Amino acid sequence: MQDAKRRAIIFAIISLVLAALAGVLFMQRVSAVESQLGNQVTVFVAKTDIQPRQPLKPEQFEAVEVPQKFVQQSTVTNLNKIDEFVTIVPLKKGDVLDGNLLKPAKELGTSGNKRLVYVPASDRIVFDQPLNAQDRADIIVSWGGDDGSKRTVIFDTDVLVAAASGEEGKFSGVWLEMTLEEAKRFIDAQNFAQSVRILKAPQEKSKEKVSINQEVPDKVEKPEDQQNQGNQNPNGAGNQSLPSNLDEQQLDLD
Repeated sequence: MQDAKRRAIIFAIISLVLAALAGVLFMQRVSAVESQLGNQVTVFVAKTDIQPRQPLKPEQFEAVEVPQKFVQQSTVTNLNKIDEFVTIVPLKKGDVLDGNLLKPAKELGTSGNKRLVYVPASDRIVFDQPLNAQDRADIIVSWGGDDGSKRTVIFDTDVLVAAASGEEGKFSGVWLEMTLEEAKRFIDAQNFAQSVRILKAPQEKSKEKVSINQEVPDKVEKPEDQQNQGNQNPNGAGNQSLPSNLDEQQLDLD
């Protein structure tokens, strides 16, 4: 009986020692991981979707603690004077606030008569390369039709790209800054022109004088009619391939 008690006590002591050793090893491992990750840092994520060029407010964001290892140098860690900035791209709910996406509101503020016009990529609206916010763009428009109305013109030059749209790295369009009258004429072109090409312009405004033509021809064929005529093959099927200048990795037409 004495031997049985002695063995039980020995086993209990060994179990306690092993448990203590396991606890020490676990704490050492946790400390090593924490040292690799660094201290917890406060970052801010959007509570709701935020549109570009809108004044930001602290209540639009919530604080989240993350390890320092995962915090980029440009990540915003405080909201001091955030109301003096705007985001140059749309933010979705849960997106981390990054300083690279912010610009002072006074730098991006449009003059009193400027508007933002959304230009989605499509079969008739072609971007020769993806654009980013603050790029400059030139617009080339081709009008179809008969009686001499078929022509290609320089519609506008050095247009400011306010923001670009797209998800997961897929470019899908831009917002262009225009006056109300320019926007009206450009929307005419979007709706009725045979083709609209958006070219990336030099970032420094060109001093070269260019002839701009924003007049809508008197007789313009409907784009659907032009597309049906141009896309018919001998079997009567249309050609629905993407524009050759952008592949599916760059362009999202969904």
